[in-house]
Amino acid sequence: MKEHNVYRWREGNPDQAQMKIVQISPYFPPHVGGVEYHVKELAEGLAERGHQVTVASSCGRWNGEIVIIPSINLIYSPIPIKLPRLEADIHHSHIPSPLFAFRFRHRAPHVVTYHNDVVLPDTFQGHALPRRFSSAVEKAGEKLARSILDEAEMIVATTMSYARSSPVLQDYLDKVRVVPNAVDISRYPQRKEKENYVLYAGRMVGYKGVATLIAAMKEVQKAVDLKLVLAGEGEDRRRLEEMAERLRVQARFTGRLERRVFIDTI
Repeated sequence: MKEHNVYRWREGNPDQAQMKIVQISPYFPPHVGGVEYHVKELAEGLAERGHQVTVASSCGRWNGEIVIIPSINLIYSPIPIKLPRLEADIHHSHIPSPLFAFRFRHRAPHVVTYHNDVVLPDTFQGHALPRRFSSAVEKAGEKLARSILDEAEMIVATTMSYARSSPVLQDYLDKVRVVPNAVDISRYPQRKEKENYVLYAGRMVGYKGVATLIAAMKEVQKAVDLKLVLAGEGEDRRRLEEMAERLRVQARFTGRLERRVFIDTI
């Protein structure tokens, strides 16, 4: 492995070492998505520790410094047209959308958080995507991801079990460091117990496994009084609503919720 600041810094106290850090993400809030909010909270937490944090993205806003990179918008993965010169002690990219990370792969030292493998949904805007097309895109995404990981100094995964099971990450275990996802509990005040229910929050697309959840809830609800609440939008929402109705599963689809409303819901 290359000896860059990212390794020397780990030997000291991170609270005492101020660094220039660039967080690189294709999208950033208010654009909705799990990776987007992960990057936002990470940037805020690092800034609170005294680090100089810059976010580089195709869109977004926050209280810190953000550089909006002109991009061509594609499905789930904007293409950055021109990169600014951002001097930093660490460039930290986030994939599966690989094109931003690919353009920054030579900006050493480069740390990559590998959130998940590239997987396309079965449908887009109500139309089925041909499997041959999806497979070609996924293979291209994997090739790009490998070129990024080949040059990365460090790869962050949320669990080692995922790293070992990923067809891509399993080839880079020597670079993988595990940093579990976290929840800032101060943002979720304790309230009185509500009725029992199972909550799903995320996009309504096939690979998220929502159909499996609904099918499982059919069996669960035979034994216990447990409702299902699903928050989010996506290409498969109507199909999933019809599935829940057909299986007679007690399910409430809320649609997209603003952050404050979502916190109240849970």
